[in-house]
Amino acid sequence: EHYQAVISDIEMPEMDGLELTRRLRSVPEYRDVPIVLVTSLSSEHSRLAGLRAGASAYLSKAALEDGSLLQILERLL
Repeated sequence: EHYQAVISDIEMPEMDGLELTRRLRSVPEYRDVPIVLVTSLSSEHSRLAGLRAGASAYLSKAALEDGSLLQILERLL
């Protein structure tokens, strides 16, 4: 299936969100699909790692309460 956007946590068993992002970006159909990483990791180092992996946006879970995820998806889609 083809998705309009992908939302993933970074900390997951077996494959983390960074690896998922890198793998999706290697598939031609997903090169331009927005990928939003949502995580409890809020350091600048973690954010940069997510963006370097190919994420379109990086959002801390604390920011979910203010509607930031919906705003980001509206902007990206």
